[in-house]
Amino acid sequence: MTKFRFLIFIFWLYSMFTDYTSVPYHFKEEAVKKEVERFLEKTEEEFTKQDIEKLSECKYFVVDDSIDTLEDIEALFPNARYLMLTFEGALSNENCVSLENNTSLRALSISAQHVDDLELGKNLAFFEISYPEEECLTDKNNIAAFSVLGKEFVEENIKGKPLQLIRLVDGDYIYEVVATDEWDEEFRIIQERKLFISKKDGERIVYETVLDATDAVGDYSKNRIRLVDVNFDGKQDILIEKGHFGAQGLVTFTCFMNNDGTYEQGGGFGGISNSAIDNENKKVLSVWRNWAASHSWAMYSYEDGEYSMTDCLTEELIYVDGEDGSDEAKEEYWEYTIEKCIDGEMQVVEVFSEKDYTYEEIEAKIYAEDSYWGLRSDKWNTLFNSGKMVDFSIYGSGDVNETLLRIIGEE
Repeated sequence: MTKFRFLIFIFWLYSMFTDYTSVPYHFKEEAVKKEVERFLEKTEEEFTKQDIEKLSECKYFVVDDSIDTLEDIEALFPNARYLMLTFEGALSNENCVSLENNTSLRALSISAQHVDDLELGKNLAFFEISYPEEECLTDKNNIAAFSVLGKEFVEENIKGKPLQLIRLVDGDYIYEVVATDEWDEEFRIIQERKLFISKKDGERIVYETVLDATDAVGDYSKNRIRLVDVNFDGKQDILIEKGHFGAQGLVTFTCFMNNDGTYEQGGGFGGISNSAIDNENKKVLSVWRNWAASHSWAMYSYEDGEYSMTDCLTEELIYVDGEDGSDEAKEEYWEYTIEKCIDGEMQVVEVFSEKDYTYEEIEAKIYAEDSYWGLRSDKWNTLFNSGKMVDFSIYGSGDVNETLLRIIGEE
């Protein structure tokens, strides 16, 4: 056997006992490693070639913790359309170039102490930039300069220091929300939020209007923009997320109704919690938690410029006290109350419980997709995160919304 043939034989023999499905990857960033392991539900040592291929096809990815470099992102997510990233310090020019060279990228959300490259995000369908709280009022803050309308125009129309800018491009129209900030070393107060609407006209950006979106802002607000027809007139209205409110985690929106191209806050949509849109029945749906063992679902109609509740279903866990004042309940069961709007007032029309119907009968009565309430059906998917109260996914993350998915081509 020649030496060459001997080497071929040795390689073949080695390959028979080697697992080529295992593909070790040495991460540059611990934060990316953690997110990838959580996404794949396995450790780095358990990665396979198929896992790497799966990551390469991933269309959007979110890294919650701070990172310094994009090396892992470039290697693992070359086809990403949406990235949400937080940088430990300033976003380097090298990283800016890397993001701009990603031809698949359509949406980018970044937080960094400073970004010099003002060209970043100019060609994206969605762009969000914000600074860490401790950096938001320093001289390095140049968020206003990222607006398509220019720094001077934005600063002329706001009072405080810009904290965050979010841009959404839909067709020829450009929607930007700028949030400003007041810092008193104790807590942060959003001073104002302005919605800038402009339009592409060839190579120019033509100013359309500025709307005051200032409203009560809850915790974890991203000020995200959604374009949704919420009054069923065939025109896209503008919703700006206000965040979570109270211990029950209600999410509400500032709403600007589209009146043939002009906009005004209207209809009381901002008071509807955890809203969902039922286009088939032309209803706005709402869900909320009354307390740990009580939840409500409601339907609203839009008439004469206002929303009014037409139906409400409340579930509540009933405790029957034990004998002789015992702390242990004698029995407990779920009770359901249905109300309807009759002659302009909400009135109770039915009360029933697990003592009246079997589990299967209750399932068919209010949960089944073909029932009137259909609590398990997609019509109850909230605008915030497509979550439902029945599985408590309503309280999950809201980083990617349906408007954003449509804009970046990932419906």
